[in-house]
Amino acid sequence: MTPDVSWPAWPLRFKAYLDERFKPGTTVVTTGMMVAAHGLAAHAVAGVAPEPAIAGRLGLVTLVLVLMFFHLRVFDEHKDHAIDRVAYPGRVLSRGWVTLEQLRSLAIAAIALELGLAALVGGRFLLLVSGCIGYTLLMLREFGIGPWLRRHLFVYGLSHMAILYGMVLAIYASLPGLSPASDPFAWPLLGYAGVGYGMVFSLEVARKVWHPDDEKPGVDSYSGRLGIPRAVATLLAFQAASLVLLAALSGPLHLHVASWLSAVAAWALAFGVLVTGVRKGQVDGYPRDLGRRVEAVAALPVLVFNLALLIDWGMFR
Repeated sequence: MTPDVSWPAWPLRFKAYLDERFKPGTTVVTTGMMVAAHGLAAHAVAGVAPEPAIAGRLGLVTLVLVLMFFHLRVFDEHKDHAIDRVAYPGRVLSRGWVTLEQLRSLAIAAIALELGLAALVGGRFLLLVSGCIGYTLLMLREFGIGPWLRRHLFVYGLSHMAILYGMVLAIYASLPGLSPASDPFAWPLLGYAGVGYGMVFSLEVARKVWHPDDEKPGVDSYSGRLGIPRAVATLLAFQAASLVLLAALSGPLHLHVASWLSAVAAWALAFGVLVTGVRKGQVDGYPRDLGRRVEAVAALPVLVFNLALLIDWGMFR
């Protein structure tokens, strides 16, 4: 495609793509919180106080995972381009401001940088990052069963979100002497990874709860498959299950009850707001910005959950 002379320079077009589809600032903050929470959880379970120098190591780990999220975004663009080009003609990629070939080159560079930075962190971390990259390549090919997966939205979502487990194992492996391979308290850490998995998957469900007028042919959504009430109930159920699992792990994770209760209170607030909104929407009609509202409210318990744990484990002391 030949660029129109009125198009902005390529760096500005790439920035427009990032702002639309990746949001670097948000990704860095949320990834940093995930890395910090799991890093501190590993120290809490092992009964070891974090050394100040660990901040630099976790910073490198965060950068590696941010790059991995970027190349995952590019892989998704390749998988979904034929559908998105029709369903979302106004997007930067659909308009040709950036091309799949350009994004593919950037994804290859990101993967190379991931491996290089991972080698600086350590051998165990490099091994697990390599495994994660391999899994993302399987995701790109939809595990060779794409048509079947696309007929089973939950299995599709759960299988693709499983990459989070690999990332969390990589975080644990980046900590000297605290990796699951040598830590006798690995099961509490793997359980805590499950807590995070449930919370993040709830956000994935929330991201695909749309106003009926926003449903598009060929574009899957949880609201389209389940209906809005059941989709909202599903995301709340995943968050509730995560909080129950967190309570079961509070002993080995050395959590104070106040941390758990603050997350439960945030979930109860989200529950009240979402359930009330769904009931009102069924009677009076759903607000046009339904998707944005559901996503924002569903994110509240996840944010409080992470902040409470970081404070509990002494990040801000």
